[in-house]
Amino acid sequence: MTRLLLSLSLALSLTACEDDHGHEHETEGAHDHGAGAADPSAHATLGVHGGEVKALGANKVEALFTPAGVMVWVLDASGAAVQGVTGEATVQSASGVVTAPLGAMADHLHAPAPLVHGKPANAVVTLKNAAGEVSSASWSVAAVGLSLHDHTPMHGGAVGMWAETHVELVRGDGTLRFFVSDARRAPITAGVSGAMVIGEERVPLTFDATTGALSGAATGDTTGKPVTLEATVQGEAFTLTFQPG
Repeated sequence: MTRLLLSLSLALSLTACEDDHGHEHETEGAHDHGAGAADPSAHATLGVHGGEVKALGANKVEALFTPAGVMVWVLDASGAAVQGVTGEATVQSASGVVTAPLGAMADHLHAPAPLVHGKPANAVVTLKNAAGEVSSASWSVAAVGLSLHDHTPMHGGAVGMWAETHVELVRGDGTLRFFVSDARRAPITAGVSGAMVIGEERVPLTFDATTGALSGAATGDTTGKPVTLEATVQGEAFTLTFQPG
């Protein structure tokens, strides 16, 4: 693939309420959402995660710059995730120039290039689809996001917060996933454990350090039911309840 160098300990209980936008009601509007996630431009098209969207072949690609690296979503014309895509990103930032492979992480690809919050960054993303076709595009941002306490849903779920820790709940196919991240939404990938409580059922959760998610399967349909996460994150214990609607 062509690589391009760019010229530039107390447990507290909180409640989050899921709405149509996946934000918790008590804090919606209290923080800047996605500031710096995309270079402000009259020509930029922003995706649902706050990154700039560009066309690569028949697909649409959204790239979001975070302190933990570049997140890339590859979608077809209907908005569905494209499977079997691999690639790499060459990133230039205040940390220098890094070329990193794009690894699968939950519903997106992730290039773990170290970025500095609030500093400019550029990237060339090169993708290869399942048919072996290669395409690339470049992105530039005036400042790496996300903003402090950003509550943009990264996985299409609902975001809650305890102290400096953010949790995004994603429901689907009987499995619930809790994506854990820090104050600037960089994934926390160590020292995480927990269980979830739905009605009378308490389900131990399994942590996946690759995706940064706690996950578990509940009995029956969880739609419309409150879900309480009992978590321990790097030595701090807390509970966080997600209310539907």
